[in-house]
Amino acid sequence: MLSNEERNRLVETLNHFHDAVKTAKIYSVSVGSVYRLVRQMKDTGSVDLKTGSGGRKPALSPEDIKNIRRTVLEQPDITIHEPGYR
Repeated sequence: MLSNEERNRLVETLNHFHDAVKTAKIYSVSVGSVYRLVRQMKDTGSVDLKTGSGGRKPALSPEDIKNIRRTVLEQPDITIHEPGYR
């Protein structure tokens, strides 16, 4: 995997040589990776690695959790099948 610095140099190298195959060989990556980084640069203005954007979103919002806690504190013996449960 290329570092952010190497990714930036790769794009600069491609701009200098205008040859994706040669650039791919220099950095030991596939030609597809070269084109992907060029597209990423064009779309976002950066070729830096993306971090922290993955993972599953929480099923319950903080407001939902707060409401559940409040309900359980007010009615500790409530069950999911009772009408007081939303």
